[in-house]
Amino acid sequence: AVEAGHARPALLLHRVEATGAGDAARARTATAGALEAARRWLSGDRDEADCLVVVTRGAAAVHPGEEPADPAGAAVWGLLRSAQSEHPDRVLLLDDDGSADWALVRRAVELGENQLAARGGALYAPRLVRVPASAALTVPEDAAAWTLDPTEPGILTSLRLLPADTAERPLGPGEVRIGVRAAGVNFRDVLLALGMY
Repeated sequence: AVEAGHARPALLLHRVEATGAGDAARARTATAGALEAARRWLSGDRDEADCLVVVTRGAAAVHPGEEPADPAGAAVWGLLRSAQSEHPDRVLLLDDDGSADWALVRRAVELGENQLAARGGALYAPRLVRVPASAALTVPEDAAAWTLDPTEPGILTSLRLLPADTAERPLGPGEVRIGVRAAGVNFRDVLLALGMY
């Protein structure tokens, strides 16, 4: 489309129908369909500003306590994030609750957003924010040993350093005690903290 003499990006919608079913066959079908749509879109002779908008429902969580209701749609998001890294600004993931303002979506595409969620007529985009000093993890006072655990399941912001009372118990036969000074966090740890594993 051309408005006021300026070309605007063309948007092509690919909708992933949500059923709430968690079976692997539906996830394979949904991801295969989205992958084929992305391949056709990215291999075509199109303007670099044009954008494939992949629309899901229930594939992303936005508000605290909200959980993705459509595992197949979430799998589509995971797959197409790889395509986004290889083709910046060519694919937009939109999780729509049915309230998306398409003029606003077009504006978001023009601003370079690549992941959005529509909730109640508002658009949300993921952002990293600095954690306030008041939310910093603090080692428990008078604790010889501590552990990193969520105080509320499923929310990473509820992680706290808590006393590890059992770490100082007497050792049994064949047991050893190892002092850990540093440790990494892997993907499984994140899934455990979110209550998804």
